[in-house]
Amino acid sequence: VEFLENRRKARERRLSLKVAPAFEKLRPGQEGVQDALRESLGCENGGAQTLLFEAPTGFGKTGCLLEFALRGFKEGIYDRVVYLTGKSTGQIQVTRQLEAMIARPGAAGRVPVWQVRSKSEHCVNHEFHCIPQTCAYLDGLRERWPAAGLSRHYLIKGEPADLESLRASGRDARICPYEITRAALAYCDVWIGDYNYVFSPQTRGVF
Repeated sequence: VEFLENRRKARERRLSLKVAPAFEKLRPGQEGVQDALRESLGCENGGAQTLLFEAPTGFGKTGCLLEFALRGFKEGIYDRVVYLTGKSTGQIQVTRQLEAMIARPGAAGRVPVWQVRSKSEHCVNHEFHCIPQTCAYLDGLRERWPAAGLSRHYLIKGEPADLESLRASGRDARICPYEITRAALAYCDVWIGDYNYVFSPQTRGVF
């Protein structure tokens, strides 16, 4: 019930978004991008197609796509956005662009965002072995989780969600920090991660 109530409130939040443009002044070629994306993806008819969006480096593709996605939230077309890149540096750029759009006057308000780093980066064990029998941070975590208070990282506004904070909390609670990330995804509207989380058979189960 608690989870469903959270998702109901999340939908209300998305439908009431005030979406600020990604750019204060459009660059050459950006004028018709939003209309072109909308037409190509068949938003009026609820269509879901694959679209190839190609433009030169520096065109502002990230901003264009994020603006389109936020408007899709407001119109009830989408309830989640998954943004994938091949490098973590690209993820940082996406996160900064999104934060800038949210922070701008008249912008979107709070949109829960989670950057999914690799499991090995989360690890706080002396050796990276993701097997309950050999990792004390996984063994018995179901019993320790309810009292650990780790959901604060994704349920309470203002709580840190950076990797070092997750590692510190996981170490204190003796729970694998990656489990915090896995739990957080269901409560976040935007997921930012590597391509392998969708295309790799070994890791796509996380999403």
